[in-house]
Order: sequence, then structure tokens, then C-alpha cells
Amino acid sequence: MPFSRMLAPAVVLLVLLTLSGCGQWSRSNAAVVNTPLKVTELQSLSHWLEISRQVDRMTPEQVIIALRGLGPLDSDRKRFYYGVLNQKLSRFDGWIQARDTFRKLANDNALESDISELARILLAHNQALINWHERHRHLQKELAESILDRELLEQKIEALADLEAVISQQKQQVIEDGKLKAQD
Repeated sequence: MPFSRMLAPAVVLLVLLTLSGCGQWSRSNAAVVNTPLKVTELQSLSHWLEISRQVDRMTPEQVIIALRGLGPLDSDRKRFYYGVLNQKLSRFDGWIQARDTFRKLANDNALESDISELARILLAHNQALINWHERHRHLQKELAESILDRELLEQKIEALADLEAVISQQKQQVIEDGKLKAQD
């Protein structure tokens, strides 16, 4: 009797454990089915990188033609293409356009994480180019001012040297005039 009394609750417990485990398995199984495979993410990322490689092979004239013919930026692919085209221009205004475009892509939650990360990297790259250009422009301005200051200083030194020569000549003249008067 005691064995049969223990058997009924054990069976009930076993059935409950089995059913609760199945529920958890189906929830975790659904999560696995809904997550994209890494292979598709890599294919998608390689597609975006291929776009970048194609633009890198373009001449500046081809880039300008491609930008003119691009049309409205109505897809992420077009926005990415627009960004890498502007980056390829190697101009300050192009880097700003590229940075702003990549910022929009990086903040787009609908994009895959790898694509968003690529956009963040390109955003940082274009910001670094903008910073470099600004620093270079600032240094060029400082250099021009330094050259002007040096030229002004050289003119002052030359004027002082001329003034010293005039004073020296006048002293020499006074000394010679004094010797002449002393001889008279």
C-alpha cells in the first residue's frame, strides 16, 4: 500500500515536469527559429562591402556621374552607396555628407547589427577625416600667420640694421668733422 500511494504523486510529478519542460523547449525553439543565421548576415555584409569595393575602384569623374544619377535615397542600400560615393570624393563637403548618411544608417534599428557596425565604423572614419581636415586647415592658417610674423620681424631687423648703419655713419661724420675742426 505505501508503494502505490507514493507511485501516484510520483507519476503526477513526472507528467508535470515533462509538460513544463516541453513548454520551455518550444519557447526557446521559437527564439532559435526567429534569429537570422550568421551565414545570411555574412552574405548581407559582404554585399555591402562589395558596394564599397566597387566605389573604391571608381575614378572621381565616375563618382560624380554616379552621384548625379543616384536619384532619391529611398533604401538603405542607396543611402550606403551615397555615403561611400561621397567619401570617395575626398573632399570636406563629401566627408560631411558621408558622415551624416552613415550616422542615419548606424542609428537605424531595422538594419542587421553587422551592417550597423559597418556604418558606425564608416561614420567614425569620415568624422576622423573631417577632424583631420579642420586641424590641417588650422595648422595652415597658423603657418601663414607665422610666415607673416617672421617676414615682419625680418623687416624690423633690417630697418634696425639700416638705422644702426645711419647712426654709425653720422657718428663717423661727427668724428671726422671734429678732427677737421681740430686741425684748423
